[in-house]
Amino acid sequence: MPDHDECILIVEDSEFNAQVLAKTVSQLAPVIVAASGNEALDLMRTRVFDVVLLDITLPDIDGFEVCRKIVEAQGPDAPSIIFVTSKDNVEDEEKGLSLGAVDYLYKPVVGSIVQAKVKNYLSHSRARRDLIDKNAELNELAT
Repeated sequence: MPDHDECILIVEDSEFNAQVLAKTVSQLAPVIVAASGNEALDLMRTRVFDVVLLDITLPDIDGFEVCRKIVEAQGPDAPSIIFVTSKDNVEDEEKGLSLGAVDYLYKPVVGSIVQAKVKNYLSHSRARRDLIDKNAELNELAT
């Protein structure tokens, strides 16, 4: 995986909610906001994201489909996907996790919880990149 700056993608059609989330996590890493699922998928084709904060209800395709497409396209290199939703039901949470999301946050969000979770997943992303880099170095030495 090439070196890259950490980045967080927020996929949220409510400008207010997107601003709240961006303000909450912007000190952890740069933030890019997409207002629709298709915009998010387009962005995913052009840059690497470490964490995706993803609303379920979007104007074009729902967050579940966005999650499925990201995981399908990127496999084990997919970013940590955290659903951020006002839908508080077990079936949706199970569905999202089965599609490859790593966590759920419920609106209204608690800033300190959002920060803690995103910080942890950024740390996981760094550790994964470091392992991939070290493995590549070992493979190079072995050949």
